[in-house]
Amino acid sequence: MKDLNRQKILMTGGCGFIGTHLVNYLAARDNTITILDDLSTGSIEGLPIGPNVRLVNGSTLDKELVRQVCMDQDLIIHMASLVGMELVVEEPIQSYNVSKYGTRNILELSDMSTPVVLFSSSAVYGLTKDQRSQEAQAISQQAALDYDAGKLGYASGKWALEQEGLAAMAVGKQVQIVRPFNVIGYGQSSTYGMVVPKFIKLALEGKDLTVYGDGNQTRSFTYIQTFCEVLDQLITNPSAWQRGNNVINVGSDQMTAINTVANLILDKVDTQSKIEYKRYDTVFPGKQDVMHRRPDTTKMKALIGEREWPTIQDMIQEIITKSIQEENTKDWNLQRA
Repeated sequence: MKDLNRQKILMTGGCGFIGTHLVNYLAARDNTITILDDLSTGSIEGLPIGPNVRLVNGSTLDKELVRQVCMDQDLIIHMASLVGMELVVEEPIQSYNVSKYGTRNILELSDMSTPVVLFSSSAVYGLTKDQRSQEAQAISQQAALDYDAGKLGYASGKWALEQEGLAAMAVGKQVQIVRPFNVIGYGQSSTYGMVVPKFIKLALEGKDLTVYGDGNQTRSFTYIQTFCEVLDQLITNPSAWQRGNNVINVGSDQMTAINTVANLILDKVDTQSKIEYKRYDTVFPGKQDVMHRRPDTTKMKALIGEREWPTIQDMIQEIITKSIQEENTKDWNLQRA
């Protein structure tokens, strides 16, 4: 991939949060984009309207449909997945099947010469206590199963996705595997348990924020727009497609405690909301929370150079501001109706 201008791109899961932002980013570069999405969790709201963006409503598990949409593409970005802890706990087998078999269909039914970017997850590192997750460390199906409380589910599916990708690369397919870390931004749904949009929605409604455990668990939050720019740089870098370089952590390495996130939101919203604490296993029986999840970004920096990421304060402020503006616009439209 020399550049991402005027390409024909297939994007699975393009109606999700990351997908919608990425479609807008790529459509502005005169790319022709075909989106394959079953709209089970995604939405057409926010997608650019125009002749160069086409939506196909369907699943990556539908082999014949996958065969059709994969034809005559310059690049495939495969993101189709169940999202959010609440949903993947509720539908573990579907989560696993979409990741494993949907990925197998994309790799087997696309042209051998078409490069494929696979979206994995930081969940493949399992319940590791290490504060920096490094691509070179071995990941195993057992570690993924531990994350999934002993049953095939989200992490196991992402582990299987990576195995499918590595197997395809071994026979000559161009494959790049990215592991995003906690990508956030305006437009992210609060429906399925994503922590930042859920906290902001509750605070704006004057409801209490529920923090699992003691709130000292940490995450590395990644701004969606910067994520799209970094992904662009990785896709267009030939070195990032070479074996040994093609599995890449993508995100900020700045750590933030969940307590800090909750308090920042309460400080920035005029609300009577408070923080309440619940044991994690009372909400997700049999599962353990990951105490620390921080990417080692050495490989990413070697490929694209140093990158400055927005602070958690700036990200939260932007999401709150745009959320309030959206609500005010809705109220104004209701008054006019």
